[in-house]
Amino acid sequence: MSKEILIEGEVVSGKKLGRNLGFPTVNIVYKGDFEGVFVGEIILERKQMPAAVFIGKGLLEVYILDWSGEICEREKISVKLLKKIRDIKKFENYEDLKSEISKDVEFVKNWYNRM
Repeated sequence: MSKEILIEGEVVSGKKLGRNLGFPTVNIVYKGDFEGVFVGEIILERKQMPAAVFIGKGLLEVYILDWSGEICEREKISVKLLKKIRDIKKFENYEDLKSEISKDVEFVKNWYNRM
């Protein structure tokens, strides 16, 4: 990924899987060309906050690092994709998924600490 990609959309409800795994996400409908896991930023109230971003079939999910606020459904958000971490994988169980998300979040933290 040679340049930043900006994606904008309205917040929608998800299945709460991320929240149940300890990684609550903000979700927007996404019909673009990208998929995978990315280092990203979410822009809220003119603040840019580091995030791990997952883009799958029709949905973009943002886990905001070190943040515990709420974002209302239908609120407009902007997400920057900065670096692709990996492609989408299938997991045998939720423990494997949670472990991989932990690694992704750690990658994002380390990426930002190097800046």
